[in-house]
Amino acid sequence: MVPTSSDDQEGSGGETLRAHLESRRTEMRQAMLNKLCKLDGSTTSSVSFLTDIPAEDVERLGGISEDT
Repeated sequence: MVPTSSDDQEGSGGETLRAHLESRRTEMRQAMLNKLCKLDGSTTSSVSFLTDIPAEDVERLGGISEDT
């Protein structure tokens, strides 16, 4: 028999998969927002974000020149 609808194709795991994907989407969105909150427009915050080194450590190690 050829499936005729998405429900036929998904079977009983379709709802479980949808719930899992929604959960992951929520987790990913929250993680993204948490990361973005750390950016304040400074070079130090950008370096910290990109390297995963806390801004305090960047400053302790000599900081970043804001001159462009």
